[in-house]
Amino acid sequence: MEHENIVIDEKELTDVSQFVGLHVPEAILMNSNDHGFGVFVIDDKSIRYYEQNLSTIKNQLNKAVVIGQLLIMMRQILYPATRLPLILNQMMEEQN
Repeated sequence: MEHENIVIDEKELTDVSQFVGLHVPEAILMNSNDHGFGVFVIDDKSIRYYEQNLSTIKNQLNKAVVIGQLLIMMRQILYPATRLPLILNQMMEEQN
């Protein structure tokens, strides 16, 4: 899957005209490849996708970014700790 970097301005909403009329992806990963610094909140649709499909992410750094973001969200009470096993169970099947 291809990705495109988008600059998010310091405002509540950022218009992304490149995406108008395109298919909505199953999940969006903010801060892919871990270039940014900050708290990146994952939206509910993306969380549900990662809870079922984290093991399909080939890039190990991006997989770690998802896990790290969810842990930060858990500390901020934005992600329930009771759902963390959905992520951790997928890690048990890792080959590397």
